[in-house]
Amino acid sequence: MKIKLPEFEIPEDRPFANDLLHREESAIILTQLMSTIEQPFVLAIDSSWGTGKTVFLKMWKQYLKNSGFRVLYFNAWVADFAEDPFIALVGEIESQIDEIESNIEQRGKIKAIFSDVKSKALPYAKNAFPLLVKIATSGLMDFSNIKREDIDKFAENLTREKIEEYEKTKNSINKFKDNLLEFVKELSGEKPVIFFIDELDRCRPNFTVSLLEKIKHLFDIPGLIFVLAIDKEQIIHSVRCLYGAEMNSDGYLRRFIDLDYQLPGIPEGVYVRALFSKYDIDKLFEHAKGNREYVIACLECFFDMFDFTLRQQEQIISRLSIVIRLIDVRAKYVGLMCFLISLKSANNDLYRKFISSEGNYPEVLDFLDDKSRKHHDKVLLGDICAQIILSNCLNDVDRETAFLNVDSNMSKAQKKEEKERLAAIKYQMESKIRNDYPSNVIDNITKKIELAERFR
Repeated sequence: MKIKLPEFEIPEDRPFANDLLHREESAIILTQLMSTIEQPFVLAIDSSWGTGKTVFLKMWKQYLKNSGFRVLYFNAWVADFAEDPFIALVGEIESQIDEIESNIEQRGKIKAIFSDVKSKALPYAKNAFPLLVKIATSGLMDFSNIKREDIDKFAENLTREKIEEYEKTKNSINKFKDNLLEFVKELSGEKPVIFFIDELDRCRPNFTVSLLEKIKHLFDIPGLIFVLAIDKEQIIHSVRCLYGAEMNSDGYLRRFIDLDYQLPGIPEGVYVRALFSKYDIDKLFEHAKGNREYVIACLECFFDMFDFTLRQQEQIISRLSIVIRLIDVRAKYVGLMCFLISLKSANNDLYRKFISSEGNYPEVLDFLDDKSRKHHDKVLLGDICAQIILSNCLNDVDRETAFLNVDSNMSKAQKKEEKERLAAIKYQMESKIRNDYPSNVIDNITKKIELAERFR
């Protein structure tokens, strides 16, 4: 019995062996691209939260290593506590030298070179004191004794100091980049070094933007390629948080990102079926294969309708793997069970309202209708709506009343689409009433769902 997936396994010799989303082709294409780039370069792997970016990055990392590339990996979210992302980046490079270089003699040489890189990095560990502090420590806060010539002299000295400070900083940056270039050449050989930055879209806005700026200004050297795994919309939000809503965020990001790559969409049904196999749910339907296909169709419909991320889909199927073991998989209400588990994730307030009050289904039907306008499986949706209505009926009188209401609304409907929707519900209700669809099953299903919630 599996109610939680084990940590994703990436075999060294076949890194995409367990790829559920058919993304190996993307890795092959991107690797070919990396092989042709010699200048400083930043690639963004753009995909929304919860769509498998991190797993793809880890599989691709192993694929690149197998292809002879040196690869560094930095989880920005883990380092988000750091005041300066620059220092975190430098520290992460040093910590991975042992992993990427197995030859002891060569490793020692690389570490020696990187020691010079670190020494040049120290000037960026702290920013200069603010101007206000300089003024305060220059004896100019006693306003009663300030003379015009003192202010002019101070301004002249401060300007000269700032220019000298700028020149020193500029020279330090050049020395840092020279040392970094030597390090990269020693590390990479003929192929560029690939530096993955993951989870950047989860970081504080100031950390995110500062990291992008440091990559652009301090790490832009030949032979070093950065790959950012991001949800670009979240990064744009971070930029606007810092610089205002009117900021041309996309244009600003273009200063730092040379090329975007959108991870391909997930083929319909692929992920659901793969998770059914991973969670051993298939075995439970060994003697009810028709219901298995029906449950998969329901989940595919709801996942698409509610626009669930891969992470949310996995969480829902994890709950389902528990609930399905507590009921008869041949039960006539398995479709309603799938809907309620999905509704709980999509709109928990509505779910709670629905299960706490008998006859409180019109709002749920309206919600489902609103979400399903672009969905074409009218038969399946009619079936689920019929189950929602009938599950709230306590007796035959309630069923007859509910059926007549649907029939009446269908007669009054002006739009063709609405008539078709209600006709599908009416047809399914007739069929289920004839086949003795059980009454008042909500309580039974929700008890199992709430029980599944206790497992973490």
